[in-house]
Amino acid sequence: MPNFKIRIIQTVLVFLVISYTSLAQSSLNIANLRESLREKDGIFPITQDKLTNVEKMLATEATRTNTTFKTIILPISEAKNNISQFINQESGGRKLTHLGVFYGLETIGNKHNFDLSMWGVRLDHSATANLQDKPLRVSPHVFSGKNASLDNNIETKAQLNKMRSHFKETFKPLYDNHLIIFGTYMRLEKVLDDLIILENQGCDKLRITYGFMKAVSPNDYNCFHLIFRGVNSETNTLSTSIFSTFDGMDSQNEPKLSCPPFGEPNF
Repeated sequence: MPNFKIRIIQTVLVFLVISYTSLAQSSLNIANLRESLREKDGIFPITQDKLTNVEKMLATEATRTNTTFKTIILPISEAKNNISQFINQESGGRKLTHLGVFYGLETIGNKHNFDLSMWGVRLDHSATANLQDKPLRVSPHVFSGKNASLDNNIETKAQLNKMRSHFKETFKPLYDNHLIIFGTYMRLEKVLDDLIILENQGCDKLRITYGFMKAVSPNDYNCFHLIFRGVNSETNTLSTSIFSTFDGMDSQNEPKLSCPPFGEPNF
């Protein structure tokens, strides 16, 4: 009987240690997310040499998955107008804070086509917020790689949501750890500032291309990145400035403003 009591006590102690450890890790994780939300804009100035490796990995991934990562070209003036409208949207004193960009996949035959849907969202900055929960607000309008105009059509949004789901269903099984980033968040004011920088360099178009960062450990996410450059459509020259969701680090060394670990909105 004494041995039985000892085993019970040992079991309880192990349970308490595990529970405490899990709670500590969860608190630390949320604390890290909150720090990232406070300190990071989600979009970074970067040089071409820093992008070379993620562009090479993207080419390998495109071949492996039979996926087309089409270059997206949007008028800078229209993109600026969209971002400005998101910034000015307010409901009950709550403004939108970030541009949420979500990856979508369209399959025609045996070929996958990559696309993007872009929404304004409000991420919760409060001290008690669970940042892994869905954003507080989502804009009623959306624009995409195929249509730069803000759209409030139910059918359009349903189609974009279908493509988002298809991306997850297709890509998650392709990786042993099943960890993929399926969306990213960028602070609205910073995106607007960067668009103005590109415009001031004589560009009238925004070119969005992709990079890829393969997980370097089982706990890392496999991550597609966005690369932004301006284009002068008359001279076909590129901006000297480049911006990207890739920060130049070779691993997911800290929480990124991405989805996950941040929560995904319900549309």
